[in-house]
Amino acid sequence: MTFEQNYFQLLSLPVAFDVDASALQAAYLTLQTQFHPDRFVNATSQEQRLSVQFIAHLNEAKQCLEDDVKRGYYLLELLHETVPEERTIDDMEFLMAQMELREQGEALVVQGDADALRSFQQSIQAQYEELRSHLSSQLADALWNDAAVSLAKLQFFQKLSNEVSQANKVN
Repeated sequence: MTFEQNYFQLLSLPVAFDVDASALQAAYLTLQTQFHPDRFVNATSQEQRLSVQFIAHLNEAKQCLEDDVKRGYYLLELLHETVPEERTIDDMEFLMAQMELREQGEALVVQGDADALRSFQQSIQAQYEELRSHLSSQLADALWNDAAVSLAKLQFFQKLSNEVSQANKVN
């Protein structure tokens, strides 16, 4: 049990933006089984405490590496510098487009047209995937500032996608 490894090392994954979800899940389950507090019932109180702390650390690592935005910020911190999660976007065209997408999504929710909402969600997801792919390339090429901007934009799309998904479940 060590807390000194970064999340990628902890889960035996290459340090990269693109993560193999099945490898992440398999490594997580292996460590979860190996270090679960239930396995330390008869251990010393220190070993029990370390087990609980390790599992909390493991859960945090998994949650971070499963989420594109969290993983992106983590990679920027790990490979380059700390980048604030609330980064300001100076791209007015992007911000206006985001406002228009939000308004369009809200109008579709009010209309209650489930098919149109699903189509809108697919469009948002396609834009998200395109930006995600671009971000992956920027991180691989060590274009830190560009990646930070793309990551902030990806965060907008992620939030919008989650909101539309929630609205779609209600309708």
